[in-house]
Amino acid sequence: MQLKQARAIGWIGLGRIGKPMVETLIADGHRLKVFDIDPGARNRLSGVAQEIGLSASDVARDAATVIFCVSDAKAVEDVAFGPQGIAKSAHMGTVLIDHSSTHPAVTREFARKASELGLHWVDAPISGGPPGAEARRLAAWLGGDENVCQKAAGIIKAYCSNISYMGPSGSGQAAKSCNQAIVANTIAIWSEMLAFAQASGLELHKLIGTLAGSSADSAIRKTFAHGLADGEFPELSTRNMIKDLEILVDLAGSANIELPHSALSLDAFRAGIDAFSAKGP
Repeated sequence: MQLKQARAIGWIGLGRIGKPMVETLIADGHRLKVFDIDPGARNRLSGVAQEIGLSASDVARDAATVIFCVSDAKAVEDVAFGPQGIAKSAHMGTVLIDHSSTHPAVTREFARKASELGLHWVDAPISGGPPGAEARRLAAWLGGDENVCQKAAGIIKAYCSNISYMGPSGSGQAAKSCNQAIVANTIAIWSEMLAFAQASGLELHKLIGTLAGSSADSAIRKTFAHGLADGEFPELSTRNMIKDLEILVDLAGSANIELPHSALSLDAFRAGIDAFSAKGP
């Protein structure tokens, strides 16, 4: 299958990670038509993006490729197949690249529906957060038809430095679950360690600095450790960890595999959300 570059790449989702990815593509000379359900997010790109779409359907109308990075499976379904979704206007052969993190089984169902409509689905979840997006150093795991994934990689390599083809639809999401198992449990261990360090009379921020370059160092230290030391962790990140751990635990249950550490981490993140709720607005 030969994919022709249309006058614009469609993009949906202009949040903390989506915005710098869009800016990178534009800086590299790609023409984008973008959309976000949040008017404020659209306004922040008004001076950068060549075109602001009216809906996901509007964005897809003239695009050979539509990329989306949204919050969860429901948002993905709305973007792709909703009343104002991509499928309403996309041409046969359009490639849909999903950077969101969803359950592999749900992704396979999305890919099946897309195929019935003559569209090509690539699950391409990413990791690296806003700093990785800004530095063009995200990791991406691709699932779907290998030839289509290779062509998708030719676009997303602008902001992903590590792109891996993992297999058929859903494989990219399964690989992302493996990543999230490490990320979530590492955050939980950091929280536990900082409580021990404080009880031991250590100055937490100094300790965090001393671990730079050590065997214990990781992106988690750079991104979250100082906030954890201050008793802070972003609510949005907490909700994303819960979503991803719920997917992981469900997959493990289906495979009759026990993940005791991940189950404990899920309980801890849920307790964190309860604490956010108790604080109120």
